[in-house]
Parts: sequence; C-alpha cells; structure tokens
Amino acid sequence: MKLNINFSNRLLHTFISIIGIILISVVVFAYSGNVGHTSDQIDEVDPSVPTSCTVDQVLEWNSTDWDCADTSSGLRTDCIIDQVLEWNSTDWDCANDSSETTSTYTTTGSCGNDETLDSRYIGGILTHICLASW
Repeated sequence: MKLNINFSNRLLHTFISIIGIILISVVVFAYSGNVGHTSDQIDEVDPSVPTSCTVDQVLEWNSTDWDCADTSSGLRTDCIIDQVLEWNSTDWDCANDSSETTSTYTTTGSCGNDETLDSRYIGGILTHICLASW
C-alpha cells in the first residue's frame, strides 16, 4: 500500500512563507543579542589591554601595544571635575572641557529629560554622570 499526500500550491507556499518568516525573526533576534561584554570591561573588548596596572599607573600606548605606565610619564592626575587632559604641544595639561556638554553626578541612575546617563572613570572610580547638550 502506497500513501500519496498532495498539497495544493497555495498551502505549500503558505507553509514555506511561514517558515521563512520564522527564520528571519530568529536571525534578527540573534543579531541584536548580547555581544558578550560590557563597556566597563575593556580587556574583553581588546584582550591586549593589561588588567594588572597598579595605583598611580595609567594605560599608555607604546607604539605597538597597550602597557601600564607610571603617572610620572607626563600624564597629569590632578585635573578637577569638568577638566580634561589636553596636549599643549610640549606636555599634557589640565584644561577646561570645551565640548558642548555639561555633566552632573547622579547616584540614582536617572537623569533629567534633556540629559543622557553616561559612565566614566574619574579618579580611577567608575562614576555615573548625566550629560546635557547645550
């Protein structure tokens, strides 16, 4: 005894379309998934970045790789809030941040309507700040 199953073209095309939509949905969902690291773990983004720097050391590019360097290598560590490191053609110096954003500290993890929450390392401590555009 032989079993014959006949599908109409309409049913077959509907079935193939549903399978196609499911496959596209899975691919799109997988593409937007977790990439396996957070912005706080730089060594996962770039494994060549050392994680063994000690107190009073900073990351420094030595023309081929990242390395730990003493702060005596010319980088200032005494900049105050809202100052950035700026190269003055001979040395690093503290300068006022001339970007068109202003920042305020937050401990609640929420910001005002015109502000975006950002995390930055300030003085070696991960700090949450609110950035507001002018």
